[in-house]
Amino acid sequence: MSVLNRCRTVAILLAGGEGVRTGGRKQFRKAGGRSIMRHAAEGLVSVREIGGLVVVVPADSVETSRRELSDLHRPFEVVAGGNTRNLSSRNGLSALPDRCRWVLIHDAARPFASVALVRRVLAAAKKTGAAIPAVPVRDSTIELSAGGSLKRYLPRERLGAVQT
Repeated sequence: MSVLNRCRTVAILLAGGEGVRTGGRKQFRKAGGRSIMRHAAEGLVSVREIGGLVVVVPADSVETSRRELSDLHRPFEVVAGGNTRNLSSRNGLSALPDRCRWVLIHDAARPFASVALVRRVLAAAKKTGAAIPAVPVRDSTIELSAGGSLKRYLPRERLGAVQT
């Protein structure tokens, strides 16, 4: 029986990446004496609406991550991720209890999302069925043709940069 069985709102923390672009697994690097993953987990469980947490990590880090998070003040599960973000998300979703009604998926590489932001996203999801945070695009943005040449400028007032 899962420790999450009573949870109706669960956050999935994606910490399963290899960090290829940054030279290694950034989710386990330390900041202020704690791992980036730990900071992200603490931020999510500080939101009272979140009843539990599923943490998705590389398969060889499940046990060490479970120990690192053992004193969180919410029920949590640690599961192995997949070879892609999509597969890791699926593994996290597979760990959800049947009773779960709302799911927030968050990237451990963004450990300092505010409680207010998490609550806004959850409220928007409850209102519309799904939500994702985004910020206005400030740079000029273009669409390229298949050959790499300029196809057209995109109207930035209708664009948002997704915050994973």
